[in-house]
Amino acid sequence: MAALFRTSRLLNDRLALYGQYDFLRDVFAGVEQRHIVEGGVSYLAVNAAPHRLRLDAGLGYLHEERPEEDLDSATLSLAAAYRLAISSTAEFIYEPRYLLPLAETDAWKFDQDTAVVAALNSFLSVKLSHTLRYSAAPPRGFDKTDRILAISLVAKVRRPQP
Repeated sequence: MAALFRTSRLLNDRLALYGQYDFLRDVFAGVEQRHIVEGGVSYLAVNAAPHRLRLDAGLGYLHEERPEEDLDSATLSLAAAYRLAISSTAEFIYEPRYLLPLAETDAWKFDQDTAVVAALNSFLSVKLSHTLRYSAAPPRGFDKTDRILAISLVAKVRRPQP
């Protein structure tokens, strides 16, 4: 199970501040629970249809419960979010993310999400995705790389514009 809650505040056309909470439960990768609270700066590097590229840099806090030992650390993260509009109702998404726990720099993580999303209506979409999660220091007995192929139903909730 994975969940991401994110909010942002625009400073100008390209720059924003963001805050997010990231939750992961992946017992097949040895992660009983992972909680990351993060805040940072987001820069819209490309916004020329059909392309959109956002770059993020943030600081946060990680709490990860593992079978034998927990990991608690301040974190540094670098991420990108690339979107390509295929049509008015479909898009291709690529989102890599690097996470460095500052207490244990040899336990860095790299996540990569690739997806195709097609809207069913203004609220619901179908998403076909491939996720790759790499952990340089996985829990004992688990692989460094975890791959997930998924089909999901996505609900978009947006704040009404004034």
